[in-house]
Amino acid sequence: MIAAAAQNAPDLLPRIILLFESLGEASLGAYKDACLRRRFETHLRRRNCRGEDYLELLKTSEEERGALLEALTIHVSEFFRDPHTFAFLSSRTLPALMERALSRGQACIRAWSLGCACGEEPYSLALLWKDLEPAGLELDILATDISEAALGRAEAGIFDAGRLREVPPAMLAAHFRPRDGAWQIHPEIRAMVHFEQRDILDPQEYPPADLVLCRNLLIYLSRTQQDEILRRLIRSLGPGGYLVLGHNESPGPAVSELFAPVAPGHRIFQPRPPSGPSD
Repeated sequence: MIAAAAQNAPDLLPRIILLFESLGEASLGAYKDACLRRRFETHLRRRNCRGEDYLELLKTSEEERGALLEALTIHVSEFFRDPHTFAFLSSRTLPALMERALSRGQACIRAWSLGCACGEEPYSLALLWKDLEPAGLELDILATDISEAALGRAEAGIFDAGRLREVPPAMLAAHFRPRDGAWQIHPEIRAMVHFEQRDILDPQEYPPADLVLCRNLLIYLSRTQQDEILRRLIRSLGPGGYLVLGHNESPGPAVSELFAPVAPGHRIFQPRPPSGPSD
């Protein structure tokens, strides 16, 4: 039966993608095919279910649809993943945004963490901000993910020690407390982050932001979808905003002219100012 399930998986997956889209629960069709198939086949083997039977189960069980969506998406992260990038954010990017906001009389800087998983990335940003302690400015962090389960864990703010390897000991002592063999981030840090379930492929308008962290998400999407998302992020950021991608990500040829590299080694970009009229 297990062999039959795996054999049926490739033919079943397109129908499951259509099912999710018809129910308005997720847009999976643009994700790279090999990634989805590998995770789907693994999930089917664990369920030990025949292909057609599993499709019928999905049609009637919201719980199983949630379990499958959880299996198809990635939620692995840690605090200050790529420490050198966060060091650059702390020393250069955030101070530049602070200076810009103060010059404009703004009291708030808006940040958006896409594909936030269990909250490690947006909480890392909140900890950087807390360490800077800018007077007269607030950082409003929106953190989004497609997985409701991951967002629930993020809001709880409880992490095992393996996720905290890059957190300095003084920061750990100041902003976390031990809880049941793990660590829970303090309420004042949790209050800085607003979590929201959102599919990056959903056509709804992206929220305005001064800083967008979209790291290690585009690599799972087709190039066409990557280009469309980056165009939409340009509109979300506006002039002077910052976009941070993952170390294996960069704007493709179709959209590269829209971005000005700020720190290429850290994959940090700004929207390139539009060219003026020719003389």
